[in-house]
Amino acid sequence: MLNFELTPEQLELQKKAREFALKHVLPACWHYDDKDETPVFILKRAFEAGLMNGDIPVRYGGRGFGLIEGVIVTEEIAAAGPGMATSIFDNSLGMEPLILSDNEPLK
Repeated sequence: MLNFELTPEQLELQKKAREFALKHVLPACWHYDDKDETPVFILKRAFEAGLMNGDIPVRYGGRGFGLIEGVIVTEEIAAAGPGMATSIFDNSLGMEPLILSDNEPLK
């Protein structure tokens, strides 16, 4: 039987992502979208908060999130600012081919 309830850890991650989105993303995202600029300082804060590189394995410097955890973070940040959510989530896309490769030093 499937369980559609979030675990306590997932609920805590959701709360953390929501608080980050309300404090850092919502107040600034539309201003930067209008200017067609990326607020790098918000990306740095997301990284420091552990909300970036979520799907990268821990042994390679990521958070080791599963799909559900990645969706939780993306959903909360996208509710405040879709453009910023894209910047935060897509940050790890370039790492996927490296992680899947056999070149351990490159990883």
